Parts: sequence; structure tokens; C-alpha cells
Amino acid sequence: MFEAALQAELADFKARATAAAGPNDMWLIEEYLRNKRREIDRKYDYQYSQLPTVFGILLREGRIQETQLHGLAEEKLLCIRHVASILKVYFMEKSWKAAIIKVLEESGSPLHYTDISEQILSRGYYETDGATPAATVNAQIASSIKHDAEKSPFIRVGKGIFALKTTLAAPIPAVTQKQQKPITESMLDAETSDSIIRSFGMYWQRDLVVWRNDPKLFGKQQAASKPIDFGKQKGIYILYDHHTAVYVGRSVERPLGKRLFEHTVNRLGGRWNRFSWFGLLDVTDDGGLLEAPFSNSLSSIIASLEALLIEALEPPQNRKRGDDFSAIEYIQAVDPELREREIQSTLRSIEQKMRGGS
Repeated sequence: MFEAALQAELADFKARATAAAGPNDMWLIEEYLRNKRREIDRKYDYQYSQLPTVFGILLREGRIQETQLHGLAEEKLLCIRHVASILKVYFMEKSWKAAIIKVLEESGSPLHYTDISEQILSRGYYETDGATPAATVNAQIASSIKHDAEKSPFIRVGKGIFALKTTLAAPIPAVTQKQQKPITESMLDAETSDSIIRSFGMYWQRDLVVWRNDPKLFGKQQAASKPIDFGKQKGIYILYDHHTAVYVGRSVERPLGKRLFEHTVNRLGGRWNRFSWFGLLDVTDDGGLLEAPFSNSLSSIIASLEALLIEALEPPQNRKRGDDFSAIEYIQAVDPELREREIQSTLRSIEQKMRGGS
């Protein structure tokens, strides 16, 4: 029975991998594999005392049928059914899709996928150790719209902005739906891949980095996300004296961290205390950086450049960031080494005061 259930799970994975047709599908498969490994390790516990729980989980998932449990005592069957019923409610609340729906229901209005992911994590509707929860949320919604079509609970109302069909102020007229261009896979994938800029950080503090020849530049997608080291990122950067730009540079042969370190010891060393950066490398869900091939049109490149300048310069007459700036902003995270130094310094200070008091 266990072997049949395991084979069914393997078949699920093979079906998902075979059906993968675009970047959004790959995000989902990566997240699926990570969670599935932990789930299987917990689920298939062969200890006799744990069998009612294991059977309850498999029954809830449809991996086994109750008829296959024929021969078990009625009290054990009651226990298994009880576990299955409890887990049905629990896991419904713990899936990405359920969490997205819950946030959109509470909002009652369309939200950008980055806002959705932030609210999911801050409210504890889903837990993940992934470094790019916003990208995963976008992939979940895009996949639902693509594969479930009319049955999908989501609707795209703008670039990266989604709502629940049931919470819109008024239904979309049938004529309008027919006249609309169908939402294609390439349109959905473009939510995260259309811009040449894949990630960026604004006004990061120089003092929150441990400067060395190959420094680490830590950033997070959201406060509850796993920190990512952008020291190896490539792209362009801006140095500021407070909010006044004093230098613009590029990091290609030498990565971002190394280029910035050089500016701590050259003629600019005492002339900047903040920096912004705009990266070309993709961020993977495990927090790595990946050089992906570009297939951008001239119009999308121009739009990205315009958006970058608006974001960096903040001209007062531009009412919005660039039309096609789909890159994700990362907030700066303090280098753990700095935190450790701060703790040690505090401990030494307390120790000195105690000695002085004695």
C-alpha cells in the first residue's frame, strides 16, 4: 500500500515536469520539489504508533481508498477518518493558492503580487524558506489563469496586479471578454521577465556592509524572506552623498560587491554613504544568482531604461515609475557579521561597567 502511494507521488512529479512549458511552470516545480521532499520525510513514518496518522494523511490526499483498509479494527478506522478530516481543513489553509485567495478576499480589491506575498508571510498564512516568495506567488496565479482558464478564481487587471473574480465590483460583460485578447503564456511570463533589470536596491546604507575585497551585500524581498547575497550581481550602480548622486558606475567584469569596495578606498572613499543598484542577473528561489539569456524587444529595452532613470532620479514631474519596470526591489539586510560585532561590543561594555561597579 505504501509503495503504491509513493509511486503515485512520483507519477505526479513526472506529470508536472512533462507539462512544464515556461518559466512560471519551472518556479512551481522548484517550489513543489522543495516542499515535497520535506513532506515525504514526515509522512512515510513506518512506526506502528504512527500508522493511523500516516493512513489518515494518505486517505486525505486520495493516495489510498478506505476500502484498502479493510480488516482494521473499527476504532483504528475511526481514528484514521478523524485524522483525514482534520488535515483536510489544515492543508486547505496551508497551500499557496489558499493563502493567495485569503489575502485577496480580505483586501476586497486588486493587489500586486509582491503585496500579496508580503501579506501572506506577515500574517502567517503560509511558511516557506524560499528567497523569492513574490515570484512564487506570481507563478502560482499565472499558472492558475493559464491552466484552469475560466475555472481559475483569479483575474489579471494590470501588469502584475490580480484580483479574485468574485470580489470585482461588477462582472466582465461577455462581449468584452470575447473582444479581449486572450492572456497567453508569454504575457504571463512577462510579468517577471520582460524587463532587462531583474532586481534592484535603492539607497542602501554603506555602514550596513562589512567591506572587504569580496563583500557580501545582503537584501531581502520582504522582511520575512530569506536574505540573498547580491555581492556577485552585475549591472549598474549609483553612489550618493545622502540623497545627492555623486557617481554612476557599472559592474560587468568585476561584480557589484567588488566594484563598491574599490570605491571605499579610492578617491571617492569619503564622498558617499549610500548606494543604489540595478541588477541583470536573475534571482533563483534558493537565493542564487543566474545569468539568463536576453530576448527583449527594442521597445522593452527602452521602457526599462526609462523606468530605471525615473526610479534613480525621481523627477518630480513623473507621476509613476516606468511603465514596464517589472523588476523586484530588495530591501537591505544587515550583514550578520555586523550584528555579531555589535553583540560582542555590547557584552564587553556591560562587562567593563560591572567591573567598574565592583
